[in-house]
Amino acid sequence: MALDPPAGYESQHRMYEGKRGFLTFPPFHGAYLCCHLFNAVPFGTVIISPTSGAIPSAKGLVDGLKKTPADIAFIVPNCAFDRGDWKYVEFHPDTGAELRPVIDNTHELTMLSDPELSKQQPTFTMFPQATEYASRDLFTPHPIKPNLWKWLARADDVIVFLNGEKTNPISMEQHIVARNREVQAALVMGAQRFQASLLIDPINGDINTSTTERAALLEKIWPSVEEANQKCPAHAKVAKTHIFFTNPIKRILIAGKGTVQRAGTLQLYREELDALYADADSMTAEKDGEISSNIDIGDLSAVSEFMREAVVNITSWSNLDVNEDFFARGMDSLQALTVVRKLRHGLRITSIASSTLYTDPSITQLASAVVKFSKDEVSIHGQKTASQLRDSMLKEFRSRIDLLILSPPTSHRKVDTNHEIVVLTGSTGTLGSHILGSLLLNPRVAHIYCLNRSPSGKSLRESRSQFADTADTRVTFLTTDLSKPQLGLRSKNYSNLLRATRIIHNAWPVNFNLSLSSFRPSIEGLINLITLAVSSAGGRLFFVSSISSVMGYRSSSGTTPEDIIHPSTDIIESIVAPNGYAESKYISELLISYASEQLSSYGYEFSLARVDQIAGPVRAKGMWNKTEWFPSLILSSIHVGCIPSSLGSSLGGIEWVPVDLLADMIADLALADNVQNEGRPVQVFRPLNPNPKTWEDIREELVIDLSSISGKSIRIVPLDVWIAKVRHDVELKAGPGATLKEGELDEILENNSAVKLLEFYEDVLGYGRDQEGK
Repeated sequence: MALDPPAGYESQHRMYEGKRGFLTFPPFHGAYLCCHLFNAVPFGTVIISPTSGAIPSAKGLVDGLKKTPADIAFIVPNCAFDRGDWKYVEFHPDTGAELRPVIDNTHELTMLSDPELSKQQPTFTMFPQATEYASRDLFTPHPIKPNLWKWLARADDVIVFLNGEKTNPISMEQHIVARNREVQAALVMGAQRFQASLLIDPINGDINTSTTERAALLEKIWPSVEEANQKCPAHAKVAKTHIFFTNPIKRILIAGKGTVQRAGTLQLYREELDALYADADSMTAEKDGEISSNIDIGDLSAVSEFMREAVVNITSWSNLDVNEDFFARGMDSLQALTVVRKLRHGLRITSIASSTLYTDPSITQLASAVVKFSKDEVSIHGQKTASQLRDSMLKEFRSRIDLLILSPPTSHRKVDTNHEIVVLTGSTGTLGSHILGSLLLNPRVAHIYCLNRSPSGKSLRESRSQFADTADTRVTFLTTDLSKPQLGLRSKNYSNLLRATRIIHNAWPVNFNLSLSSFRPSIEGLINLITLAVSSAGGRLFFVSSISSVMGYRSSSGTTPEDIIHPSTDIIESIVAPNGYAESKYISELLISYASEQLSSYGYEFSLARVDQIAGPVRAKGMWNKTEWFPSLILSSIHVGCIPSSLGSSLGGIEWVPVDLLADMIADLALADNVQNEGRPVQVFRPLNPNPKTWEDIREELVIDLSSISGKSIRIVPLDVWIAKVRHDVELKAGPGATLKEGELDEILENNSAVKLLEFYEDVLGYGRDQEGK
């Protein structure tokens, strides 16, 4: 079955379909066999071969064509030039193929059922009730050309660690085998563990009988392991203590096609693997105990030094300042977890949790918090510190804004609104990419500068390919660090940004675990963009804020006004949602208000939109990100057989806005001129769904739909009961002492994905109770 090529494409098979072809390939060549054995019937070709034994030449070709007419000729080149993209394929749009992100730059091929494409989708003939089919095949995109994909591995090869992080170990395994002639095979393991391990199968299998030879081989291969570690995510690195060798009587299982049988080998070496991790944990605990034996928990200096040693040992950072934010420096979740385990062992304080690290993300803060732990002064100290931090940050950044008006600027000139030059931050995210698309559809927009961080997850290339028809001429992508002077750009690139008539600031890290101090680089970036706005041609800044910044505030009418909420009569804790993300957005709103008060009289315009929950698109095929709170809640509700009766005041109002419609609203608001209002120098917008509902309104319909989909009865239970059931399910199946096969933890987290967000749901529960008590 051959499909017509999409518009603008040529199909290679059409070039020789129903024609006579003269073949110059030698009979032993695969192309010769393919043309003779496979092409004739489906393409209706007639293959003509040269005289047997003749060496292909130009003269032979001419003589042959004189005797036997042909429409086309397959010519053997005199030089072989390998095309760099020969391994890549492009999927026909009429097959219903979708490449879904899995980890890093890896995507899984998924076929979506479409009645209009039924003739091209035999999979759904076999499974008519299925709406999609996950192939389990993983692909990576071409580094430059859009829509080209290279097969990488099977999804079965992906390792899911105990903290939910994932990695594909194939490239590491191949690198180690390729660099070491003594190694026959290498297998990375680590499912349901905190970190990865490596099983080595030497070509000389008897090496395992000699401890000396095994140690010598370990030292020999270790440089290649270090090289592989540098190219893989931090949570997937292999430590030297976690490398072991095969037993001569239990070799790695190899399939007939030469690939390693991962699941079978893992089961074969399960006992050795358990022993390896147990020994490694024991050594870590003993080492930590030895280090901490003489530490006085009340001695702040001693505790700080121990913590600094622990953090440096785990992260390999150099020149770590005691006031430096761990997460701004680049600490990942595995490193954070390892630091917490090390502190628990070394300081013998079991109450230290991961949240402690996020709340106090520097040596100075963490050491002070731990000393307070020992004196039971945490809550008071934490509240006081948080309040002091907010006040000091506001004072510091307001003084930065004051510097902009030491020399009063002249009134800002009018710009051509039919020739807008827009600076957009965060164009690679879900909302940002749709804002970019909306701007490109606006004829008033002449050029867009997209400022993004160094690519991780979605890449700049993906943003380019989504709007490839226009992005080449109207969009410039720049990699920046917004927290640095001139946004981390060269002077020439920064000078180009001064032509901007509008700035849309959409980039902001969404992590509800981080404390306010970890968002300092983001607030630095906002100040730098205000500086750019004051110096630019247009002098207009539009900030994408969050409704969480004022979630706790209600006016006498019971609504949240579209205005800046100043903490003059209310303490900040009663206004802002209880997390560092919301606090950072609220402080940003106050800073924008301060800048507007100082600069609006000179013609500068500042505005913002408080965005609520974003849903999937409605104008195109798409789906809600499964990792977000609502899809996770739905999946876990199906799994545990119940759904929450209430989502509290913070999530109970259903005013979700589809991402494509929200992007249109933000683009329109950002390109509009502010309405002058002396009482409100900042225009505040709240994009809303015109048909709001409540959780109680949709709950019954959800129960009916989920019961129909799952085939089992879905009960309605209180939120705290639902949280307990979600937690109990995972603890029962994957708790301490549980034995899981390779891939089972991945399946558990896939079916009960809300377990990754339990702290978030617990905050919703606690926040709702706090609001009810007021």
